[in-house]
Amino acid sequence: MNILFHFRELARAAPRGAASHGADRRRVGRAAVVLSLWLVLAPTTGAAAGAENESALSRFGWGLGAGLCTLVYTPVKVAYAAGAIPLGGLVWIFSVGDAKIAASVITRATAGDFVVTPEHLKRERPLVFIGPRKEQGLPKDDGAQGG
Repeated sequence: MNILFHFRELARAAPRGAASHGADRRRVGRAAVVLSLWLVLAPTTGAAAGAENESALSRFGWGLGAGLCTLVYTPVKVAYAAGAIPLGGLVWIFSVGDAKIAASVITRATAGDFVVTPEHLKRERPLVFIGPRKEQGLPKDDGAQGG
């Protein structure tokens, strides 16, 4: 409850002058930081702060890390997969219409993970950028179908 009082005090508007514009921004910035810290740390300040809350905080950290990694990884993976589609078309043309070879190129590029998960960061599951070859056990439902 005390933290909400401080938040209201920090968010209160300053006098409206040209010199006070910077003070308003600093005040709002401080209010945002205080509110963010309160939202993150509030569950750990209760009477039940223990191993369960530590695991929740740990899960939050792993999830945040995975989300940040996904912001970088996914656009690269999408660009790679999108580039494989015209490349697969060229392979089909130069292989004189062999659809198996073209499908192999496209399937390997589009298979794999598009999102980083906490399990990837903990190394509990491998992060697959390029899908496996057929002889490595490509699942049947990942093959090129319908066309």
